[in-house]
Amino acid sequence: MDKKRIAVFFGGRSFEHDVSIITGLEVLNTIDSTRYDAFPVYVDLEGAWWTGEALLNRKNYHLTKQTKEKLTRVILPVGEQKPILRPVQKGLGACLFGGKKDIAFDFAFLAFHGDYGEDGCFQGLMETAQVPYSGCRVMASSVFMNKAVAKKALKAAGVPVLEDILICRPAGEAFPDIAEMTKDIRLPFPLLVKPNALGSSVGIHKVTTQEELQAAVLQIFALNADALLEPFVENLEEYNISVTNAFGQTRSSVIERPLKDKSPVLGFAEKYLAGGGTKGTKSAQADSQGMLSLTRVFNPPELTDKEASNIRSWAETAFNALFTTGVVRIDFLCNAKTREFYLGEVNTIPGSFAFYLWEASEPKEAYPALLSALIEEGIKEYEKRNAFPIHLTESKIFNRNKPE
Repeated sequence: MDKKRIAVFFGGRSFEHDVSIITGLEVLNTIDSTRYDAFPVYVDLEGAWWTGEALLNRKNYHLTKQTKEKLTRVILPVGEQKPILRPVQKGLGACLFGGKKDIAFDFAFLAFHGDYGEDGCFQGLMETAQVPYSGCRVMASSVFMNKAVAKKALKAAGVPVLEDILICRPAGEAFPDIAEMTKDIRLPFPLLVKPNALGSSVGIHKVTTQEELQAAVLQIFALNADALLEPFVENLEEYNISVTNAFGQTRSSVIERPLKDKSPVLGFAEKYLAGGGTKGTKSAQADSQGMLSLTRVFNPPELTDKEASNIRSWAETAFNALFTTGVVRIDFLCNAKTREFYLGEVNTIPGSFAFYLWEASEPKEAYPALLSALIEEGIKEYEKRNAFPIHLTESKIFNRNKPE
């Protein structure tokens, strides 16, 4: 049987660009090569697409002029009979795929994090170009990226979430009056302030005064984002769980508790810049920086059977509420003293695809098997979406009912 050609997309115009590179390279190194022929498609910070063998080497990031000369810049033509990438700038990397010829592929594996990749934008492009792709569809991707909107949907589904206030960044104002915008905030301090639509805990702040609140909101506005305010959960513990339908039915993984340092929250630096290892599992990808590198406890002993069951039920409810596909990681917040739980965030393309949670689950699912399941699920979703071609034979506007 011929192997399917898998274009692995990563990078992108996002604050999580570097984390996406790590995830993309993991996929390329881990995918089942007996079933799939995978190649890299790197989207740089300006939005240009590149392909070529040099992208397989982590040491080549970020791209120098010399590296780009070894690569081929490509675009995705829309309206073709089969997905192709078309070279627009020839480099030495073109030799890998046959010079300036179009590069045919069967499936797009999306390894983006954050804006313009995880938020529904790229998914919409794939739908428009009729390219089968992995992960969440457009609706779930866009809703879960917008925390304020997602919380409304989850609350309606019966999932516990924190109260929040959204402060929108004024359009076109270089120096907005932050004091005026935050003077009537009704939530008591301390507060957690974070961007409404960025992932990986970028720009997250714990604030205890009005002055700290104003400074945090200003920093979030500098990220070109809206600010979301929530009550800070005292005695904070975080619990993570992954959910997927890719194995044929809705399944949730083992529950983990990441071990954070003295920081009050598990922010970007703690997730992606801290050292450490994985307690309970060992992986070939353990030298990567990411959620994978955190020290963690699987099946935390302090969770009662009822609490673990609730986390699992809420996670699966959240997953199914928006007809989600792919694999997600869902983060829960807990007050360790009062034992109150809240869903904090749904990550639709989690770092390392949360494979470490599935490797520690029962039944165990290895990373290559998870990637294969995501590809096959994406193909089925594409076939389901395109099962009924559009025929306008009965239209009377342009007399389509007349034979040509």
